[in-house]
Amino acid sequence: MEVWKSARASGHGVGKSAIVAWLILFFMSTRVDTRGVVTANTQFQLEDKTWPELAKWHNLLLNKHWFDWSPTGITFAAYPEEKRKNYKITAATVSEQKTEAFAGLHNEGKAVVVIFDEASGIPAKIWEVSEGALTDGEGFFFAFGNPTRPDGDFADCFDKHGHLYDTEHIDSREV
Repeated sequence: MEVWKSARASGHGVGKSAIVAWLILFFMSTRVDTRGVVTANTQFQLEDKTWPELAKWHNLLLNKHWFDWSPTGITFAAYPEEKRKNYKITAATVSEQKTEAFAGLHNEGKAVVVIFDEASGIPAKIWEVSEGALTDGEGFFFAFGNPTRPDGDFADCFDKHGHLYDTEHIDSREV
């Protein structure tokens, strides 16, 4: 099955974190037993920017009662605790030495969502390991970030691997 891959580059204040939140809520709301992981270049970005933005939009969601939001994940509320791991998107800080958040992420026949926020700062090893999570099920990969580095995996989404991604550069002066 082909994996949907998307990359968006823009400056500050465009709403990348809002789009990340909307994507999480969209997949959780439209695909039963979705499993996924969201990471960022720093723990601060994930805990103080990305995940609070998800809380904001979760609170505005018409079907918010379907989901339980926590500082580390969002799960399907109607499932018993032992089954929630099968319908969950997790916030996970990762490093090149700690790739387990992606290494064990599989969901045969169901949706698998991987989201990188501030993707230009995410190490190459994490990009590599995340590919393995997208080998079964209905795979979706999203990378968002500032185009601050002319090389690396995020930059490659727009040139070297541009044929594999749906890409867009968003000029923050025009938003």
